[in-house]
Amino acid sequence: SVVDQPNVTSVTFKEEESSFLAGVLAGLVSRTGSVAFLGGVQSPLIEKFKDGFSAGVHSANPKAIILVKYTGSFDDVAAGKEYAGLLFDQGADIVYAAAGKCGIGAIDEVRGRPAGDYIIGVDSDQDALAPGKVLTSALKHVDNAVFALAADAAHGRIPPGHVVLGLKEGGVGLTAMIYTRQALPRGAAATVDAYRRAIISGRFRVPSTADELAAFKPIPPSALR
Repeated sequence: SVVDQPNVTSVTFKEEESSFLAGVLAGLVSRTGSVAFLGGVQSPLIEKFKDGFSAGVHSANPKAIILVKYTGSFDDVAAGKEYAGLLFDQGADIVYAAAGKCGIGAIDEVRGRPAGDYIIGVDSDQDALAPGKVLTSALKHVDNAVFALAADAAHGRIPPGHVVLGLKEGGVGLTAMIYTRQALPRGAAATVDAYRRAIISGRFRVPSTADELAAFKPIPPSALR
């Protein structure tokens, strides 16, 4: 949350940007052409994840189907497993779980799924929780934010107000995919990186609301060359 006080610096993140890259990757990797978003409690914050992800998926694969479900909780591990299973059973082969501890249940579910079925983790690096089954994780670099603010404070220059960190500031990103990179389609990693560089350069803005997503025109990989 953002606190408007003269002695407070609030830090938030552009989760939609890392979610967009996760969506691009999902669109490139999916075998079935159907992917899914699993949210926790439906809220403007969780919609940022969904809308960024959706824009990325349809930029990489305009014909992709995106299934959406919400657990209604951030703590119900069993619900995360159940809902992820439902999404896989409905044809999705990649599920992006932005649902707190429910995501742990989703990762548990994917362990027993066939090769080619993946979960995308969120916030922290969850790749090692199920090596080879967590395609990547959409990272929120709280470590970088705290280090930068601590360094500023040590030099007496910490600014009050609201700081927003995205790809350009090193606040969000994807993992190195050390367990899955070798299984990616040829050129997929380079394509994701091309989108990353385009966002950083300001070439386009990732949608973070339903209205922005409705107005967003998918950007094909060929447009980045």
